Amino acid sequence: MIFSVTWTKEALDSIANLWVEAINRDQVNRDIQMIDKTLESEAANPRHRHHEGLYRFDVGGISVAYTVNSIDRIADIVAIGILN
Repeated sequence: MIFSVTWTKEALDSIANLWVEAINRDQVNRDIQMIDKTLESEAANPRHRHHEGLYRFDVGGISVAYTVNSIDRIADIVAIGILN
């Protein structure tokens, strides 16, 4: 099943701030592309389940929390975190 990956305004603002502050912006771009590409096909994968309807996916130094609407096939990224 293919999902559309969307980002809330808050998540977009967070990723923009991360990109501006990043030492390696190319790596941030690659990580975001990997998140989008992976969630298109794996958004509802049970191994990504995190807590109370939220899913979590980590790539490089970025962690995203997202919700899944299986009926409309939408993965909506709602929060961004930085992994240490």
